[in-house]
Amino acid sequence: MSDRDDWDRFVAAIATEWVDNPTTRKILQLTSDKDLAMAIWACLRSQSLEWMQRAVPVLDGARPIDMLSSESAKDKLRWVLISNPWW
Repeated sequence: MSDRDDWDRFVAAIATEWVDNPTTRKILQLTSDKDLAMAIWACLRSQSLEWMQRAVPVLDGARPIDMLSSESAKDKLRWVLISNPWW
């Protein structure tokens, strides 16, 4: 089983959490990746935009917003979202 399979199952499981509101539209605009946007929203809800701008210790102090320019950095961001107990 690949990490991508795990990610796809995670996104499918949280897809029903997605709503259309100003916050989710902004997340989608910033990420340009609906799956990633859905995961950020599902995990962090109203704190999503603040979290994206904050230095996150588990990301070695990087801000999630700064990790969107490379696929390897987005993979780490995906891992954080799928691995942490947000629920």
